Amino acid sequence: MIVAKADLEAGRYPLLQRDAVSLQRASARRRLEFAAGRACARAICSVLGRCDADLGISASGAPVWPRGLVGTITHSRKMALAAGASARDYENIGIDTEIVGHIEDGILDLLFSRREIEFLESLPYPQREMVKTAIFCSKEAFFKAKTAVQKLFNSPIEIEIDVDFSNGTFCSRVGDCTNDIGLYYFYGRHCVAFYLCKTQIHI
Repeated sequence: MIVAKADLEAGRYPLLQRDAVSLQRASARRRLEFAAGRACARAICSVLGRCDADLGISASGAPVWPRGLVGTITHSRKMALAAGASARDYENIGIDTEIVGHIEDGILDLLFSRREIEFLESLPYPQREMVKTAIFCSKEAFFKAKTAVQKLFNSPIEIEIDVDFSNGTFCSRVGDCTNDIGLYYFYGRHCVAFYLCKTQIHI
């Protein structure tokens, strides 16, 4: 797996003509994030031997990687990240970055299961903010990596995350988490440093 990073404060990143047209109504910030993320993805494709790679845009706005490659893109306030690999090695990859403390308590019911919310409420501040961000970030990474089997599960509350800060890993339980029925398990890694959480999972 190859990871590329772009500093959003470092300068300008060129948009391909096709992308510029599709983003003509987007804000300057959105255009910068998109261009930086795609620059990272094209750099990865080049390293993987696809110098002429053309990354499409799916209906959801996610990148469509060249045949034979899998990958993912994420953005935070200051940087864009992409990860990619050969489809021979992974079925899919998901990464995400979030700033610690930016997940509002008013939307927890939409993002977390009852069990996760009860666990978060038992934690002191600021540990609660760090764990909350790590759980949300892990779910986002999973949604980016989910395959045909996991496409049955489209709600964040159908995924429960156990975060282990002792070794930088997390476990995703996917399915009927309320009754612990028909669950799938997937494992990934996380890192929280300088108020930024990063997560990565591959399938």
